[in-house]
Amino acid sequence: MTASVALQKSIRSTLIADTGVLGFIGSDAVLDRSTKPERFPCVVIGEGQTIFNRIAYGQRVTHEYTTIHVWTSGEALIDAKALAGVVAEALAGGVGEVPGFHVVGSTVTNVRAMRDPSNRLVHAVVTFEALIEEVF
Repeated sequence: MTASVALQKSIRSTLIADTGVLGFIGSDAVLDRSTKPERFPCVVIGEGQTIFNRIAYGQRVTHEYTTIHVWTSGEALIDAKALAGVVAEALAGGVGEVPGFHVVGSTVTNVRAMRDPSNRLVHAVVTFEALIEEVF
């Protein structure tokens, strides 16, 4: 399993175990999909980027960037901002175990909120970064 996949699973586990997140949505509303969701509010674990810091002498260290998309219905940004804030707070303490890897450090780097062109949805994006070392 790659660091990116292992981290994604850990992010989902962290979010569905967080009481703040569950106060807004059910655990079945934390999704991994590529199309706009049909159920609101929800959280969609989105795109990822892997930057290889070091792959030499048997050591593998990567920077993993993951976007977490928050969707709410309506026109008010406040609902998406509130849910994005709870997601960011849940991830600010780090993620749980990432099997096969050691999380050296992690942080929420930003939160952006925007209106969807349909004017029926509001969308926020939380960016999470982790420095991960493969454990042999």
